Amino acid sequence: MTDAPRYHSTTDKANAITKRRRHEIVADEIRKRPELVAAALEIVGRMGNQPQFEEWRELLQKPPHIVAREIVKRTENMDRLRIDSPFFLMREHGLDFTDEAERRALYRAAKAEAEADQSDVLMPTPSR
Repeated sequence: MTDAPRYHSTTDKANAITKRRRHEIVADEIRKRPELVAAALEIVGRMGNQPQFEEWRELLQKPPHIVAREIVKRTENMDRLRIDSPFFLMREHGLDFTDEAERRALYRAAKAEAEADQSDVLMPTPSR
C-alpha cells in the first residue's frame, strides 16, 4: 500500500506542491542551522493539543537530519501536516514566507507542475 497523495483537484495539488517547496527551503535551512528544529518545537508547544500538533511534536523530537528528510516527503500524511507547519511561524528565525511576489511565483510554478501531471488528481482541469 502506498501513501502517495491523491488530490481532489489540480488546485489542491498545486497548494500541496507549494507547501512542499517551502519545506524544501526549510529543509535546506535545517541542514545549515539544526537549531531551527528546537525553535519549531518550542512554537508547536504553544499551538495547542490538536492531533496534528502532537504529530509535529513527535516529528520535531527526532534528529534534525531526519526532520529535514521527513518534511519534504511526498505523502498524504506530510501533505496534511504541512498545512499547520510551525515553520511558517518562524519569521524571527529567518524563515519568512510573507513576500507576496515570491509566494505568487512559487504558486505559479506549482500550478504549472500540477497541471502538467494530473495522473493523481481525481477531478483534473480540462485541457484548453
